[in-house]
Amino acid sequence: PHLKEMRAATGVVIDGAGPHHGVREWMSKKGVNVMALPPYSPWLNAIENLWQNIKHTASLEEPADLPHLKDALIRAYRSQTKASFSKITGSFPERIKRTIETAGFPLSC
Repeated sequence: PHLKEMRAATGVVIDGAGPHHGVREWMSKKGVNVMALPPYSPWLNAIENLWQNIKHTASLEEPADLPHLKDALIRAYRSQTKASFSKITGSFPERIKRTIETAGFPLSC
């Protein structure tokens, strides 16, 4: 959803990247529930998991140079399905539970 349309019941999960600090503060003032990820927690960031899938798929082609790498990454990106993304997001309740249990320490997922 567009930021201007977010309501108080909306939640946003962001990492601790420097540019996000201002956004986090702005959202909080607008009544948006903001949850910050623990530092260095790519297992809780869906896009990081998606990029891992894309990089792995592209690496299977063993691209020999930059043009081939670019083509392999595009094919890998296009090969991602709704089911593959659902698999990533479907594991998040367990990942969150385990992160809480380990007080934010890294998980091997």
